[in-house]
Amino acid sequence: MPAAVALYGDYAAIGELKGRVTILDKAGKVVAQLGSNTEPGVGGNKLKPEQWRPGIVVFAPWRGLQ
Repeated sequence: MPAAVALYGDYAAIGELKGRVTILDKAGKVVAQLGSNTEPGVGGNKLKPEQWRPGIVVFAPWRGLQ
């Protein structure tokens, strides 16, 4: 489920609540997917920090990707 979108040139980075970031080109084609959550029932934006799992972390400034 999408949670946020950041635009940069011809690309869109879509942050998902389940812990993945999908990069789309201007045609809507998936260019890359970063991270994944393979554990059913875990994920979302209301998890306590002690429930977080190590993995890829992507930060995008509020102005978009840089």
